[in-house]
Amino acid sequence: MKVMKIYIGIFPTLWLINSREKLRWLIVAIAVSFGFIGFKGGLFSLATGFHYRVWGPDNTFYAGNNEIALALNMSLPLIALAAREASSRNVRLFFYAMFSLSVCSVVGSWSRGGLLALAVVLSGIVLMGKRKWLVIPLLIIGVTFIVPRLPEEWFSRMDTIKTYDEDLSVQGRFLAWEYAMNKANQSPITGGGFETFRGAWVDAHSAYFEVLGEHGYVGLFLWLSLIGGTLLKLHRLTRVWRNHSDHWIIRYARAIQLSIVAYLAGGLALGVAYWDILYHLVAVTVVLTVISRQESLVFQPVNEFAPFSAHAPAHAVTGSGK
Repeated sequence: MKVMKIYIGIFPTLWLINSREKLRWLIVAIAVSFGFIGFKGGLFSLATGFHYRVWGPDNTFYAGNNEIALALNMSLPLIALAAREASSRNVRLFFYAMFSLSVCSVVGSWSRGGLLALAVVLSGIVLMGKRKWLVIPLLIIGVTFIVPRLPEEWFSRMDTIKTYDEDLSVQGRFLAWEYAMNKANQSPITGGGFETFRGAWVDAHSAYFEVLGEHGYVGLFLWLSLIGGTLLKLHRLTRVWRNHSDHWIIRYARAIQLSIVAYLAGGLALGVAYWDILYHLVAVTVVLTVISRQESLVFQPVNEFAPFSAHAPAHAVTGSGK
């Protein structure tokens, strides 16, 4: 029932979001929803010298420190996009502050997986950004400011990444993954079904193995195809509009791409296969593709990569919401 509610909740996005303006507000809503927690958690971490962990809201998918760290990592590209799209200087400064404090929250979560995913996200933002000369010095200043304030216990916990073979938590993950493979081998087509890990009194500890254990090899293939197809579509959109280097569709596609990449990195060690934010990003990609089709009637994107014909009928714009 929980998973069904998540999937059903995606369809209003497909029905209601039919213009750039509505899509922008949806991105802002997602960014601020998690960014508010990051803003508050960042202030808490700075005020307490990072001695206490940042946790997510109770009774949500994001309650744990590892989970909220991943959610914030996924939100960082969207927060940066919201800042880029804001027309007011004060609003941009607000989003930049939210971005910086969300980074502090990820560090303050004491999540090892969150730290690795953060490195992936920040590297992607630097590589994809046009203002590297501005971003890199800011990152250096941020690291110089935060690292001296981190307690010794934080470094001790992060250091266990190197000695994973001696960490009981990591060993428990290996056992859970072995259980998932055994379930998939027993039932390659259907797997063990929902909550099969609960029956074994273990957590999946990985989105990939969660799908594999619960839905078998076929389910894992479909799930990876959904995510891989979404990333491929986003890449194609950036190629379509590459002759318009500052086109807004490129900025949106890259931000969503990076957010999904953060999910893939963080999902290696977290059972987050059914997170609603992932499927909202898939729906946003569908909406972005449709709007790209409408935009192609006005502009001339690169035809060899264009997913739609440049000679689409004029009535294709009907219902665009413009």
